Amino acid sequence: MAALAAVGLVALSGCFKLDMSLQLSPDNTVDGSIILAVARDQASVFGGEDALRESLSGEGNGLFGDEPATGSVETKDFEDSDWIGNEYVFTDVALDEFGGTDTGDLSITRDGDEFIVNGTLDLSQGADGDPSAAALLDSAEAAISITFPGDVKSSNGVEDGNTVTWTPKPSEVTDITAVGSAVAGIPWTPIIAVLALVTLVLVGIVLLMVLRKRQGADEPVAGPLPEGSIVPGASGMAEVPAPEPPEPPAPPTS
Repeated sequence: MAALAAVGLVALSGCFKLDMSLQLSPDNTVDGSIILAVARDQASVFGGEDALRESLSGEGNGLFGDEPATGSVETKDFEDSDWIGNEYVFTDVALDEFGGTDTGDLSITRDGDEFIVNGTLDLSQGADGDPSAAALLDSAEAAISITFPGDVKSSNGVEDGNTVTWTPKPSEVTDITAVGSAVAGIPWTPIIAVLALVTLVLVGIVLLMVLRKRQGADEPVAGPLPEGSIVPGASGMAEVPAPEPPEPPAPPTS
C-alpha cells in the first residue's frame, strides 16, 4: 500500500498526526482505520480546511485514491480541538491491497500459517538537516498498530498480547517488521472462566444432595419396629425384643 507515501505531504507542513490501526483476519483480509491530520493552525498551508482534506484524499495523494478490489473503504472527516484531516475506515480489504516493498510502503503477506509485515515510515521528509524544520517535525504524533489473529512470533515494535505498536520518531526513518500467527488462538481466559463456573455449580449440587441425604438418615422412624430389628442404643446396638404373649383369661366363677 502506497499509503504511507502521503505522510510526506503533511510532513512538509510541520505538525501532523498519523494513527494507523490494522486488524488482520485468518481469511487474509484486513480491517482497521487510518487517521491522517494536520494541526488546525497549519491548515492554511494547504489553502484551508477543505483544500487540506481534498489534498489528502485526491487521486495520487490520498491513502486510498482508488477503491480496493475487495472490501470497502469509507472516508470520513476527522477533527478535534487540535487536529483536522481525514479518517479512512476499511473493512474486509484483501491482503493483496497492502502489497509492495518500496520505501514508504507497508507490505503484509502470508506464508503458511504466518503473517509477515515489512515496511518503512520516513518522517525525515521536510527536515533536510534544517534545525527549524526538524523542530516543527518534533511536534508530530505517529502510531502504527497491527493486531494478529494469533500469537506474535517476532517484531521490532512494542508487543501487547497479539498487537504490535510502533511509535515512529519525527525526523527519522522507522523500519516496521513483525511476524505473527495467521491462525486464531484458543481463547483460554473465557474457557477457564466457564469451566470454573461449571465446577462451582457441580460442587454445589453434590453438597446439596449430601445434606439432604444426611437429614433423611437423622429423622426417627415412625411406627413400631418389626421383630429382630437392630436399633442403636446407649451401650451399642440392641435387638428389639419380641412382644410377650397375652395372659390366658381367668376361669369363669360358679
